[in-house]
Amino acid sequence: MKLCCAVLVLCWVGCCYAGRRKDDNTFGSTRFKLHEFAQISSPQAIGRQANGPVPLRTSFYKALGDIEKSIKLAQATVNPKKINTASARRTLLQLRNAIVSAAKNGNYRTGREIFGYARFIEDQTSSSLSRSRTRQRRSSEDFINSIKEKIGDQTFNQFFNIESGTSLTFVLDTTGSMTEDIHQVQNIVRELATPSDNYEDVGSGFYNFLIAPFKDPDYGPVESYFDKAEFLSALEGIAVNGGGDCDELVLKGMIEGLELTEAYSPVFVFTDAGTKDKYEYDNVVSLSQSLYSPLYFFITPSEECPKNISTYEDLAKETSGRCYRLQRRRLEI
Repeated sequence: MKLCCAVLVLCWVGCCYAGRRKDDNTFGSTRFKLHEFAQISSPQAIGRQANGPVPLRTSFYKALGDIEKSIKLAQATVNPKKINTASARRTLLQLRNAIVSAAKNGNYRTGREIFGYARFIEDQTSSSLSRSRTRQRRSSEDFINSIKEKIGDQTFNQFFNIESGTSLTFVLDTTGSMTEDIHQVQNIVRELATPSDNYEDVGSGFYNFLIAPFKDPDYGPVESYFDKAEFLSALEGIAVNGGGDCDELVLKGMIEGLELTEAYSPVFVFTDAGTKDKYEYDNVVSLSQSLYSPLYFFITPSEECPKNISTYEDLAKETSGRCYRLQRRRLEI
């Protein structure tokens, strides 16, 4: 009896593992080909192939997440045995047309969900025909290529969030001690986000604008804006309050911002406090360096809280950034 139970358990585990492995293979081949396309298509990759893979946009991996969720949903709700292999080609053609329509109309997330479902159907069909993994991967590539041919390179890159673009990330101290400085800080941020004769792409070439607030004991949530006008409006509405002690959770706020920051993006930190979470130092360095994101610190004076800014200076040095001490009133460097 015990032996029979053990055999049944092993069979059940084996079936679960096999189902999960098939699902992983479906997404794995899709992820592999899209990552390959991204490495080739992203303008950021030009001239860097010799140094190995380059970091891709955070939003590219979010697009992959949409596809993976759709594949897993299909696996949980669709019985593979009821998929008609004979009509699968017609079904895939209809799904591809729906993906193309969604992409051309800017309904990217909906299109990616349909894409994930289509990849599931295609993979199940290939499996039922006993195709090798190599042929399944080639089938995945052909399906992706057929979509790319229909919508063009630019829309394809936008659809899968491959197009180059950087974030403008601001990590802001919102404690009460910043009351005298917040308006000047807002002015500096506004200037950084506004095009100028020297930097024509600033404010127009950025993919998104991020505000990562911090205080103690709270930090976040990060707010992301794709429209500069909405970002500037949110910036004006920032309120400062709370605090009470000198050091704040500066590095925690930075990590929150970095996790949503695109590769090759500058990160600007404004505070009048020291940091009480130095144990996050290595995490900040690792995140920043993996994104090729320099860290710029703007330290405002505080007579009540003398501080050691060596942590900020070290972080700036390790990430090719800068650390500035600002003067009160006009907040000049």
